[in-house]
Amino acid sequence: MSRTTSKQIATAPVTAPDPASVMTIEEQARRYRALVKSHRQLEARLREEQRLAEWWKERVGALDKRCRDVNSELRVALDQKRALMKTVRFLKSEVGHLWRCRLVEANQIKDTSADLDAFLQSAEKELGVAKASWALDKWRGEEDEDPDRQLTSLKGTEEAQTDSRAKDPAIKALIQTLWSVQSEDSIISEKSSVCECDSSRTLKALFPRSDEKARAIEEEQPDPLTEMLLRRRSRKGQSGNGTAEEMRVTTPISVDQAPTIPTAVRTPVNPSNIQKSTRGSASRQLGASPVTASPATTSSITASPPVTDSPITPFVEAQTPEALSKARKEHKQALRMKLKATREKVEGIRRENGVLEGLLIADRTDGTRG
Repeated sequence: MSRTTSKQIATAPVTAPDPASVMTIEEQARRYRALVKSHRQLEARLREEQRLAEWWKERVGALDKRCRDVNSELRVALDQKRALMKTVRFLKSEVGHLWRCRLVEANQIKDTSADLDAFLQSAEKELGVAKASWALDKWRGEEDEDPDRQLTSLKGTEEAQTDSRAKDPAIKALIQTLWSVQSEDSIISEKSSVCECDSSRTLKALFPRSDEKARAIEEEQPDPLTEMLLRRRSRKGQSGNGTAEEMRVTTPISVDQAPTIPTAVRTPVNPSNIQKSTRGSASRQLGASPVTASPATTSSITASPPVTDSPITPFVEAQTPEALSKARKEHKQALRMKLKATREKVEGIRRENGVLEGLLIADRTDGTRG
């Protein structure tokens, strides 16, 4: 590149400027103002872009923090879900087991309830209304004792049966002694309780007087049979049939109290009747009934060891037709209530089985989907 010297510049010809390329001062000033304005606009856009960049940076940081929080919450929720699924599986297994047990029980009740009406009808026809409930209990296996024997042994246990078997020889000897006394026209009165003869000692040994505490406890406890007999007596008294002596009902008591048996219902006494029945006082029965004497001696009586709580048969006279009809209606009503309760139980179990079947179907549907 050649260097231009001052001499060359001085000697160079001067050319005139092109009039088209020469701008006026106004045009230059206008262009300058336009450039300044565009520069300011670009600076404003730059500042706006920087502000938006800062905002987006803060927004991204907040979203990132939120994502980290959501991830931690999701981990906790997944742990809880696993625990809940484990509990649900356990509960489903328990519900399935319960459903199977209830289904078996419902099938058994369904099989038994189908024959319940027919059995009650046959029991009422064959055994009578008074024995229908006992037959139903015996059919279920809850009762093994005949209703006629329930009146004579309200507290029958193995010990009482053993004691009654042990008393049989002494009772037979006592019966023979009493018949011997009857043959001699000797009536045992109430004063015989203080007589120290063999029969009195045997009576005291067989039927000892219980202490006051035990007797008070027995009096405090309500007796269902006594209440039933008292209700029947009140119904008979309201009906106005029979005398006060015929409507009297004796409750289970000991021989020491010696209740008086109504004359209207007394029957001829013989040794077998005395041995089978223990109600009332044997001395009063023998004193009021003329019978043939059988030879026996008082020396044949042997005292047996004391026996406590010997059941005494309550005395119940013949019922009127109105009382029997009312008792029959009450018994039928009780049977109907028992049947209704059984049916309600069956219906409740069926409803529960429906709910359990729905749960099992839902469980199977979830299993097939999974």
